[in-house]
Amino acid sequence: MKIHHYILRRLLLLIPVLLGTVTITFFLIYLVPSNPARLIAGPRATGEQLEKIRLELGLDEPIYIRYFKYLGRLLKGDLGRSILTRRPVLDDLLTFFPATLELTLVSMLIMVPLGIFFGVLSAVKRNSALDHIIRVFALSGVSMPVYWFGLILLLVFYFKLGIFPGPGRLDPHIVPPPTITGLYIIDSLLAGRWDAFINSIEHIILPAVTLAYATTGMTARITRSSMLEVIGAEYIRAAKAKGLSPREIILKHALRNALIAPVTFIGYEFGYLLAGAVLTETIFGWPGLGRYAVEAMTNVDFPAVLGVVILTTFVYVIVNLIVDIAYVIIDPRIRLGKGE
Repeated sequence: MKIHHYILRRLLLLIPVLLGTVTITFFLIYLVPSNPARLIAGPRATGEQLEKIRLELGLDEPIYIRYFKYLGRLLKGDLGRSILTRRPVLDDLLTFFPATLELTLVSMLIMVPLGIFFGVLSAVKRNSALDHIIRVFALSGVSMPVYWFGLILLLVFYFKLGIFPGPGRLDPHIVPPPTITGLYIIDSLLAGRWDAFINSIEHIILPAVTLAYATTGMTARITRSSMLEVIGAEYIRAAKAKGLSPREIILKHALRNALIAPVTFIGYEFGYLLAGAVLTETIFGWPGLGRYAVEAMTNVDFPAVLGVVILTTFVYVIVNLIVDIAYVIIDPRIRLGKGE
């Protein structure tokens, strides 16, 4: 199957996936006992005010009518209006998602090269002192609670040493750069705002390291395991018999065939982080999708919750598609589609 046909087919499959996800989420959250009208009107609202808001929100209608009306608006690109922020949900997502995307990309830039490098090094130096040190590092990253590690970084590098700034994407006195992509690092570069560029990098380091620490350890463990399986294969022994250098054997033969498992994990983590790293964003005051989702669920903001679910589903489908394509690039023997 040609790759563009495969991509088109996967994108078409996104429609039933989104429909199923929206349907299940819609009926689950609207069955939760709550009073959105009270949230909007406040605790001192009169009965007439509450009834007026209920009529505006369509809460007096049967749930199946509300469901079909929501689908109709969704087809027009209307995700509804947030009960909490009183803004269109789409505008909220476009505001908060770029912050999460920027944090995820920076953490991936740290995690991917370090995790694969440590994993390969650990496999090549199996059972050596270096291997044991890397394994301890990996296990500590996997087992250490994210919120605890983030708080320790803040305590040491912000409160005690003052090397890095505190929570947020920028210092209060720094004016955000003009919005082009929503990523402060890129936008400040495009606008020539060097003060915002440097400050945004300083702010993102601690939360990115917090996210990358655990995932780097897991990536190293998976890469090590895959490398050990490949190193023991027949074709690796044949390559050694031909007199190829150890560097050439590891980089050209072993590593490429060992990358399938790490790429699968990296793709999963990328999708997971794009869905919102809730604890990290909360600890570092990062105005991303994770914090927005938590506030929406805490305040029973139905339209916002549905918007986050739709965006998260879309992200996971696209990331899985990219991972499948990466398989073909890594190993040309893999074919896209059934029976090929």
